[in-house]
Amino acid sequence: MPPRPDEVYSLRKVGLAFALASLALLASLLWWVWVDHARPWREWQRQYHETRALLANKKTETTPAWFNLPLIDFLAPRGTPGRQEILQVSPPGIHHNLHFVRSQRTDRCMTCHAAIADPAFDTDHLAARGDSPPDLDHPLLAHPHLDLLVGKDSPHPMAATGCTVCHEGHGEETDFILARHTPASRSQKREWTRRHEVRLAGLFPEHTFETAREGWDRPMLPREYAEAGCTQCHERVTDIMTFDGRTIGTAINRGRFLADTLGCVNCHLVEESADARRVGTDLTHVAAKLGRGVLHHWLWRPRDVQPATRMPHSFGQENNDALAVTAARDSDPEGRTRAEVVAIAEYLLAASATYAPAPLPATDPSAGSAERGRQLFGSLGCLGCHAALSHRPDDADGNPADTLGVAWIADHLATQAEARLVLTQGREALTDEALDRIEDDAFARAEAMTSTEQAEYALRHLPQAGEGLFVAEAAREPVFTRQAPELSNLRGRIGDSPQAVAWLYDWLLQPRHYAPDTIMPDMRWQRPPAASHDEALDIAAYLLTLGDADATVWRHFDEDEVERARLATTRDELLNLPPVAHDDGMPGTNANKLMSESAEQSRARQEAVLHDPGNRGNRTLTGGVLLASPALPARPETHTEDQRRWVLLGERAIRHYGCASCHRIPGMETASRPGPELTHWADNPLDRLDFGIFHPQSALGRRMNLDQQHLYPGHREELIERAGENRLVEIAYRRDAFARHKLLNPRIWDRGQNKQPYDKLKMPNFFLSNRQIRALTTWLLSRRQSLVDAPVRIAYDNTPAGRLAAGRRLARELNCVGCHRLDGNQAVIDQYYQVVFGPTRVFDEENAPPPLRGQGAKTRPDWDYAYLRNVTTLRPWLHTRMPQFNLTPPQTADLVACFAGLAQAESLWLADRLAAVHKHNETPHPIDSSSIASPPVSAWFERPRLAATTQSLRRYAVRNRLVPAAGIDPAHADRDELLTAHAEILADAKFLSRLQAVAYPFTDDPPTLSSSPQRVADGEILFMELECLACHVFGDERAAGAITNPTAQNLDLTHRRLRRPWVQAWMEAPGRIQPGTKMPSHFGTGTTSAFAEFAPEYRERLRARLHDPRLVDDPTGQVAAITEFLYDTGARGLSKVQPVPADKDQAAKVSQ
Repeated sequence: MPPRPDEVYSLRKVGLAFALASLALLASLLWWVWVDHARPWREWQRQYHETRALLANKKTETTPAWFNLPLIDFLAPRGTPGRQEILQVSPPGIHHNLHFVRSQRTDRCMTCHAAIADPAFDTDHLAARGDSPPDLDHPLLAHPHLDLLVGKDSPHPMAATGCTVCHEGHGEETDFILARHTPASRSQKREWTRRHEVRLAGLFPEHTFETAREGWDRPMLPREYAEAGCTQCHERVTDIMTFDGRTIGTAINRGRFLADTLGCVNCHLVEESADARRVGTDLTHVAAKLGRGVLHHWLWRPRDVQPATRMPHSFGQENNDALAVTAARDSDPEGRTRAEVVAIAEYLLAASATYAPAPLPATDPSAGSAERGRQLFGSLGCLGCHAALSHRPDDADGNPADTLGVAWIADHLATQAEARLVLTQGREALTDEALDRIEDDAFARAEAMTSTEQAEYALRHLPQAGEGLFVAEAAREPVFTRQAPELSNLRGRIGDSPQAVAWLYDWLLQPRHYAPDTIMPDMRWQRPPAASHDEALDIAAYLLTLGDADATVWRHFDEDEVERARLATTRDELLNLPPVAHDDGMPGTNANKLMSESAEQSRARQEAVLHDPGNRGNRTLTGGVLLASPALPARPETHTEDQRRWVLLGERAIRHYGCASCHRIPGMETASRPGPELTHWADNPLDRLDFGIFHPQSALGRRMNLDQQHLYPGHREELIERAGENRLVEIAYRRDAFARHKLLNPRIWDRGQNKQPYDKLKMPNFFLSNRQIRALTTWLLSRRQSLVDAPVRIAYDNTPAGRLAAGRRLARELNCVGCHRLDGNQAVIDQYYQVVFGPTRVFDEENAPPPLRGQGAKTRPDWDYAYLRNVTTLRPWLHTRMPQFNLTPPQTADLVACFAGLAQAESLWLADRLAAVHKHNETPHPIDSSSIASPPVSAWFERPRLAATTQSLRRYAVRNRLVPAAGIDPAHADRDELLTAHAEILADAKFLSRLQAVAYPFTDDPPTLSSSPQRVADGEILFMELECLACHVFGDERAAGAITNPTAQNLDLTHRRLRRPWVQAWMEAPGRIQPGTKMPSHFGTGTTSAFAEFAPEYRERLRARLHDPRLVDDPTGQVAAITEFLYDTGARGLSKVQPVPADKDQAAKVSQ
């Protein structure tokens, strides 16, 4: 019989179980709903809405609280004030790469950062409030520079760019940790964990930073590296150097600049820089320049020979110095590396080709005048590229002053001492007695420094030349340039023998004779018979007085017999050869083979090199190295086996360390790059980066106390001194941390490792500053494949952006910016053009090299091209000389196109702001030059909607000295003055926008003869009456009556050199185009007759002489007639001189 139902189960128990389960399910559902409702982003949005209402002085703009309750929060429409909702953007054309699948990118960052694009939450806006603004922090602050980034009217609006294309991270997440925020340190990580970690039931973390890393490999970039994202759209980066007069993209541009100048792109393949010029010295003829001892020390410790050199240190590092961890086959790392240095030097000397310098102009090397050379060195422009701390410039009286090193360092020491005194005792402590004591002490300390100590101090404490490219304010006096070698101890490096004089003279005279690829230009020296003395010989004589040849004795590493035997034994073991017999029988070390060649390959190569019985006709040693150097005997068969072994080891060491990547070395034309490719370095998975003992899973690292690890081991005093510090390191498992510490100490990942010598890391140490490290790390993190489609990404082929990018990069490589202010930069050489004006020193703009702002609107492109290809003297009154660069036709075209691109960019920028003003201006007529005399009734600059435009135009006007800063400051100017000043700003902006609007490709017509002889004749009369030839020469400078010392340019080039619209604008308002110019403003702003102030009777006589009498009162006609005369006379090749006026005519010019 079947059992009764109640014997199997109880309906009451089942019902109770179901009831409890249902209640548990309901509770869990309600709990999950509440957890979702209590997400932190809701609190941020609530605070945003409340603060926004507070800032607007309104009631809190929120809907009733129940509208945001769970299950009914969908009732309020999206965008309702106070509604808490997920906010997101999906920028078109921007993608993710998920397992080789490109997916549309969605960013929800603004869900928490609700104020990110709100101008009311901008820090400057908050600081400008009259009352106390709320104490806000992220995420309740707007993005910096809303006019540039994420602002609605900016070039990068939020809807078009989003967030993660620049900042990276997981944009689809709204959880703080899952969004991949990046803590800067372990302490910040602990703080963020405490504040932002979501815990289940208050017990277990929902996510941790470690688990978030496993789910998303792209953490947010730390704030200091955010510019790495710029390259997703701006691949060449040099097109984003300025915006609205501000320097932008500073870190990424500085990083790209350093990657080029330090040779990173030589050792590592970067596709867009694959053909980059080698940054190192051409070593084809090195035996003619350096001796064996200098070469040994230069290779071993470059900064011991030249403290300011950019050449890095390959030897004496953490993993190959005398204190390095030794391996079974590398018991003496320092001995091994010293043998390599000797071998590299032997190879370079053996491979050095025959070099015949240009003959000296006199048999006596002392024929050059060191004093003339000192004056020339300080005036011709050499200091734009070369620093020379031991150079003595002329003082105000023309006498040699203190050396630059003493003056600069004493000034810096005094400034620091004054700051410390004010900090500790207050400003009242800066008495005259205290200042004198500080100054005397500073000069005493500076004078006590050696040239090496001065160079090291300058490197650590003074701004370097590159800073002026990116932060104009940083290029203040003094600026320590490293564009070219620092010359303080040149005599100590190359000596002062007749051979050294011959080499230096030849290098100065024709740099490409010694190094065909050098960027050192031809200085167009004046030499006999055209000049009374040879400038190149004078400067050579002067430079060889810098330093003391007797103070430094560069001893050969193998000078001692015992040491030479020891090094030879090490060499043989590196080559895996039996030792050459030595008299002393010195035992060798136990070094392993240099390379991983098979025994057969190695033996075959050694036999070919060491035992070649034929060796006829100067057969090559290794891969094409000719034995034509005086370093070895002339007959190849007499080379000893010992010499051949050194050369063989040198060839292998050069290939291993990658010397030929930066230097041109005979026989190494096919050598491969020593470093990995960096084209898309930041796309590498983290597990491909070898963190060594600092890897989170390293067993050795767990046994060591990584919290107590320093940048360098504490007993490496030399490395610590060169680096300037030895901080504790916190190495996070991230790409930026890997790159940063690799640059700080390239061998740090070998710490604690027991490696064979040629398995060790070999990247050399540049001893970079913290700013340089940040810049290069930013550049490395930017090396990613772009995930932005072509319509969004910047196009560079045949576009203004491409012209700007190519030209700017070339101008930096050639150091055009060392002498010229091209693009908002401060020229290095400007610091040497200071004159005493009353109690202060001011910039001598009249005698400094000319600024190139507006060059594209000024000169004809065909003339620019021809001039850069064949430089001639344009401004004979200037001492600084424009050199002749070895430009290729494409490079020349790039520079000319860059001039046009800069002019176009300025014109478009001004036109955009003028359009905004005219759109909202209530003035019934457009503002032009005439409106300056009668300002508009409407104060457009006071309109709130034009606040950003007003600030931009004000900054532009002050920066370009169109108006004084006090003239637009309400604290110093009354309302009428403000109206006049702002009307002048608009008029100047309109004038310059129209002037800079050049076409590209260029459409200027070729110069032709005038079709109106009468107009030309009138123009000549006006030209002579204004006495233009009192400053200018027109045609033959030796013509009778021409001025002997012109202070302005020869006008016979006008028709071929200058664009006609620019000439007319220049005569109308020279002060607008180049503030501070010596050119007088005869025509006011183009609205006043040049003869308005002349006496009436004189004006009548002038009227009678003109074919068109109306010109006397017509400023526009006067400008046009003079322009016609200039172009017609120049095209005819005529010369003009100023006629001598009669005394009565001269007196009649004076107004009654």
